[in-house]
Amino acid sequence: MKAAEPAPKLAEAQARLNQYAENTRYPHAKSGSEDFISPSEDYGRNDSEQAIEDARAVVEVCEKLADEGQRFASKLGEVLRPS
Repeated sequence: MKAAEPAPKLAEAQARLNQYAENTRYPHAKSGSEDFISPSEDYGRNDSEQAIEDARAVVEVCEKLADEGQRFASKLGEVLRPS
């Protein structure tokens, strides 16, 4: 997988996750109101399922990038290792 392939989907997923995190930590920031809205009132099952799907997509890409980094570091070590 090339790093550029998942970028648009990953960017959308990360934006949604950021929004969920912000709105659940600071519920007044979303509406600008002093009224407290609990996350359970603001988000439903579909939102939860989407957040899980988004988080899995982010983790999958991070795992692939970590594997690529490990392979790169290993090859670099072989090149730089004195013979």
